[in-house]
Amino acid sequence: GKFYPSNPMQLKQLIDNVYNTEQDKINKSFYNKNIIGGIVPHAGYVFSAYQAVHFYDNLKNSSSKFDTAIIINPNHSGYGTGRFNTCSYDFWETPFGLLEIDKEFSDLLEIAQYNGAHDYEHSGEVQLPLLQYFYSHPIKIVLITMNQQNKENAEILAQKIDRAVKKTGRNAIIIASSDFSHY
Repeated sequence: GKFYPSNPMQLKQLIDNVYNTEQDKINKSFYNKNIIGGIVPHAGYVFSAYQAVHFYDNLKNSSSKFDTAIIINPNHSGYGTGRFNTCSYDFWETPFGLLEIDKEFSDLLEIAQYNGAHDYEHSGEVQLPLLQYFYSHPIKIVLITMNQQNKENAEILAQKIDRAVKKTGRNAIIIASSDFSHY
């Protein structure tokens, strides 16, 4: 209820309205292409959804079929341990229903699990209802909160993701949740 409506009908109506407003402005050049990732803003949907729907619409209309969505987000709360954290949950619940955590993939990352890094953080979970709204294929998720954002940690995380993709054989997409700006 903080960053988007907690009522599923109100949430759907909000996304419908935003999408209808933006539909003619969306660059459709990625339709039918294989999308492997994107940088998507996070904030209250009344702000960020107007930009986020551009990525998710292209994803919906792309040739990409993935089974795991890896969502990498910054840490605004300060809760967390080490460089980055995953969570130990089995599911993440949104007004649109449950999304299963890809536990096998998450475990292979060899990243510390700390639920507090996600419980008090909006930037990863704010992507989930948009993913559910636009992407109709069965999908599991991996939420990664970056506690320290720098080039070294980005490279370490990329290597961990690459190893986990190779070991699991998953078709994965990476969604980087970003602030873009605070004004």
